[in-house]
Amino acid sequence: MLATLFIGLLLSPLTLSAQANPAPKVAAAELVEPELEINPLVTEADELRKLIDIKVSETQQLLKEQSQTTAEDYDAYGRRIASRQLAILDEMDNLCSNILEQEQQNLETAEIRKYAGKLLDAAGEKLIAYIDLVEASQESAADPMQKPGSHIPLDRLYQSLGKQITLRESLGMDVTRQKEDLSRRVITRAERLSGRIEISKESEQAITKKVSAEPTNKEHQLALLDIQEKVAKQAKSLSVTITIMNTLEMDSSAYQRLLIKSTGDITTGILDKGVVTGLFAEWFDEAQTTIRENGAVIIFKLFIFSLVIFIFKMLANIVGKLVERSVSTSSLQLSNLLQDMIISSASRIVLITGVLIALSQVGFSLGPLLAGLGVAGFIVGFALQDTLGNFASGMMILIYRPFDNGDLIETGGVLGTVASMNLVSTTLLTIDNQTMIIPNNKIWGDVIKNITNQRHRRVDMVFGIGYGDDIEKTEKVLHDIVTSHDKVLPLPETTIRLHKLNDSSVDFIVRPWVNTADYWDVYWDITREVKMRFDREGISIPFPQRDVHLYQESTNT
Repeated sequence: MLATLFIGLLLSPLTLSAQANPAPKVAAAELVEPELEINPLVTEADELRKLIDIKVSETQQLLKEQSQTTAEDYDAYGRRIASRQLAILDEMDNLCSNILEQEQQNLETAEIRKYAGKLLDAAGEKLIAYIDLVEASQESAADPMQKPGSHIPLDRLYQSLGKQITLRESLGMDVTRQKEDLSRRVITRAERLSGRIEISKESEQAITKKVSAEPTNKEHQLALLDIQEKVAKQAKSLSVTITIMNTLEMDSSAYQRLLIKSTGDITTGILDKGVVTGLFAEWFDEAQTTIRENGAVIIFKLFIFSLVIFIFKMLANIVGKLVERSVSTSSLQLSNLLQDMIISSASRIVLITGVLIALSQVGFSLGPLLAGLGVAGFIVGFALQDTLGNFASGMMILIYRPFDNGDLIETGGVLGTVASMNLVSTTLLTIDNQTMIIPNNKIWGDVIKNITNQRHRRVDMVFGIGYGDDIEKTEKVLHDIVTSHDKVLPLPETTIRLHKLNDSSVDFIVRPWVNTADYWDVYWDITREVKMRFDREGISIPFPQRDVHLYQESTNT
């Protein structure tokens, strides 16, 4: 029976404690020397050793219970045992690190090394025996998934075996034979899983066609869900096997390509040059085969390709116009920037969809193509992190709408009118007609001052008069100047107040309200009129001056 053959991760807790030498006798009159302080690392090693012995005993108890349980609970115990093995190896990892730290401090580690070595040796032997028995159990059944032991996680057992070898290597033990054995096993397992995945994917394609032909058939839908779940489990096991192969510095590019094609998941394996080139090579080989075998049909398919592209290009233009009409009449009050982005995105999505459909009509397999594009997109995105930051900032600007086309803004140290914007940058046209392109990340991370966002603005002006001039007369003159200007708004009311007594002048503030577009016209007109009226009314405009008094002291000789 499987449980009786796998006696346990360890048959019994290893207790290899060295006998302490008897203490020498001392005379009664002699003083008792104080006990030597125990190094904390030694104490920690003893605690780890006790903890490992406890976990081994618990594993033995689980094995005993498994041998007496029903077939229904057999696999459940197998999973608990496998998890307990990983927990023991985690503690062994801590113990090995402790041993290395002790040796750095020149402490005696012969006993604890012997304990760890025997424990790792026993663990390796039992793991290999358990793996062999579980694999034999699965292979010998007509339906492997119904055989007791079939659900015991082989992935965890292989991970445990790999970790056991790593721990042996960290203690300087010879692992050549263990690595060769594990390499042989993972290659066999990777080949077996690859074959199963390919068969499962073929079954999935066949069932998918049935579902497309009979969308309401519940039996086909359930069968499709079952096969998809099966592919996911097989792909997960293959991913674990690839990880172990990479740890052993084995070539796993072929299996990584199969994993990406089967699941579409983008992993760190795509950074391997062999994986990327292999994906594109497979796509290129498929294209060559298609051209050779279907030469008579190629011209017709090219015609279909061109026709599909033409139709979708026309459709993209129609969709763009419909979306433009929809967003322009929408009650959501979308900004012009966001409207432009939605219109262009809708047209591009339709056109890209058309390209993919046209490629599929020619005979290209979209699976490897999309996987290759995903690989390229991941690499490009990793290399262009700053650009992705600009992209995210552009989305935030479109959503929160701090400005729109034609607004006069000041941001990033630049003052100008918004000419255009995309998801990466914003183009400003300065007052002196210079084009400034600012990254969106810099705009969103800085203060944005929108000068023309409000319909009305207040013009703030300060005018000074001399200390000898008439205050009331000056107020009347300023009031006449402001109220007589046709672009000054009656509401809100204009503020004219004596504001400050400066060193050389008495300052008045003049604050009329105007339409935003009239700001500078009013500012310049009132400033000019104030100078002219002050001159006519005899009101002085002082300038800073300083009186210097010289005193001469006479000295009596």
